[in-house]
Amino acid sequence: MRQAEQRRQTRERDADVARETILRAALDIFASRGFSGARVDDIAEAAGYNKALIFHYFSDKLGLYQTLVTRMKGDITARMADNLAQFEHDGDLARDAAGMAALFTSCARMIFDYYVTHPDLCRMMQWEVAEGWHTFSACPLPGGNPQWPKRILKLIRDAQGAGVIRADIAPELPMMLCTSVPLAILGSLRRFELIFGEQPYASPQTLELAREQIAAVLVQGMLTPGALTASVTTTSATSTATSTATTSATTQGEGEGDNDATGV
Repeated sequence: MRQAEQRRQTRERDADVARETILRAALDIFASRGFSGARVDDIAEAAGYNKALIFHYFSDKLGLYQTLVTRMKGDITARMADNLAQFEHDGDLARDAAGMAALFTSCARMIFDYYVTHPDLCRMMQWEVAEGWHTFSACPLPGGNPQWPKRILKLIRDAQGAGVIRADIAPELPMMLCTSVPLAILGSLRRFELIFGEQPYASPQTLELAREQIAAVLVQGMLTPGALTASVTTTSATSTATSTATTSATTQGEGEGDNDATGV
């Protein structure tokens, strides 16, 4: 019985290794050729496995692609939901320009960093742009559509109603820019070199600077002019008032203590 269980565990480990090796090979080929240009024969050769094994694990080329894209969607959805949860604890977030600025700065950084650290997925998405997102749309998440887009849209609309975000922009636009601008920038680094001259556009320092400037332009463009300054001023005034009240209460308490001591 123990030997049978060990053999089963070995087969499962071997199967996991085979699946991941095939997926890595598929990712490389989809990134370099797109879905339409990729061939299962080439994926099998790159992975070092028989083509029949690919069909066994993934059914067909679309099954391979769906597995990769579904993983990516799940990963980004989880990161975006976690990011949003860090700021939603304050029920007045929509009225807090500094909080909204911090939220969208964080979102822009997260998307940019994700594509920088997953360049093959970045190239796959650029192929999707060229092919009209047809294959991408055939890769639904197992749990259905994520809820974070609706939550962010409601937050933006509430912020527009509060005068924090400009009322003249579509509420979808901030997240459109968060998700699309990093993809466009990272996919055009070589083009920028050709236009502006040989510069280290792909260096870590330049990429970090690009990330921060993209986030800054996004935030400054979406906020109502003066909203951030007003938010900082209000926060400062509240902090000052709280500090003054605390000092006053402390002083009063000390005075009462002196009177008590004198009475004794």
